[in-house]
Amino acid sequence: MTAESLTLTLAEGATKEVTFENNVYTVVVTAEDETTKETYTITVTIAEEEEQKSNDVSISEVKVAEVSAEVDTEDATKYTVTVPFGTELTAESLTLTLAEGATKEVTFENNVYTVVVTAEDETTKETYTITVTIAEEVPEEGKATAKVTTTAGDNYDINPLGTVSVKLTYGDNIKTSDIEELTIELFNGENKLATNILQPKKLNEKEKASDYIVSPFNLGRSEEHSEWAWVRGKYNLQGTEVTQADLPNKVVATYKVDGKTYVSEIEITESLTVPAPYELLAPPAGSKTELEIADLKVEDVKFLAFGLNEEEKDVQKVATLEEVKTFIDGKYGVTFNTDAIKVEEGKISISGSILNTADWNKVKANGDKKIPYRITVLNGDKSNKIAKIAMYEDSKAVIEEIE
Repeated sequence: MTAESLTLTLAEGATKEVTFENNVYTVVVTAEDETTKETYTITVTIAEEEEQKSNDVSISEVKVAEVSAEVDTEDATKYTVTVPFGTELTAESLTLTLAEGATKEVTFENNVYTVVVTAEDETTKETYTITVTIAEEVPEEGKATAKVTTTAGDNYDINPLGTVSVKLTYGDNIKTSDIEELTIELFNGENKLATNILQPKKLNEKEKASDYIVSPFNLGRSEEHSEWAWVRGKYNLQGTEVTQADLPNKVVATYKVDGKTYVSEIEITESLTVPAPYELLAPPAGSKTELEIADLKVEDVKFLAFGLNEEEKDVQKVATLEEVKTFIDGKYGVTFNTDAIKVEEGKISISGSILNTADWNKVKANGDKKIPYRITVLNGDKSNKIAKIAMYEDSKAVIEEIE
């Protein structure tokens, strides 16, 4: 500062003399009458320089549940961390160090912390994300054992190629009722063949009380199936037919008891045999497909079909072939091919399939699949049963004469 740094306004006609020393201005003012005088002092204090506030929004020592997080090498606002299995996370699980004077706001959702940092200058901001992964449980070694067997195919639509059955015994006095989760996998070497997952709620009381469980695997299964106690996964073949490469040499059972997971890897010591595929029920060799009957007239031929009864009576109805077709088609949702049944003067014959394999299985769904589906041929009425038309699973049909 100098003497010229001071400015002021005087009364009209007045004059001033200014001196400046030790930050004090001394001003002597003389009025217009050149007699009246007044002396003023102006003391100046120079303020200390104001400290500039920081704009630092950096963070450091980022930890979640005492585990240090790693910063992304390409984006310093992103962190990742993996915490041990079973860690319960809250907003308070996150700790970090801020720059001096900075503040933070923390939100936590879906295992991601979002941290908004405001610098000391209260203007500069930065947003950080810390993504948390909870490590998978490391299972303990279980004491389960397994016995594995194969059985031949036993039906057309569900199990035509045979079954691999695993009888798993848990050990450690564990019963099926103790099992919270159970997955059984079959391996041939490093190749996983199939996976079954238990649905404990679908087990009956006898199964729950046992210290073992049986898990069947249907060879060649092409889609997942969950109707019964097991969710059965796909069991695709390595080739076009079942070979030793499709059979397991190791069982892996993963199960949970009292919240703890166990794994048992069990080498199969049994020598497994490739199961025989299911053979469709077929007519005996030498079966007839035509029958000559003296004096048989087309208009006299009638039929009986199981379940096709007279109205409001529990008595089988004497029906035409078209009535039989209408009944079977409607009841079972199939196509009964009447064109394959030929009735002529003096002769009945079969030419072609009456029920294909899929339709035959629908008709026999609740019946004995070891015997054919039959309808009875009448010559006039029930008193003159002359033959049965027997339809087999392989879609062939034959005529069985009634003596």
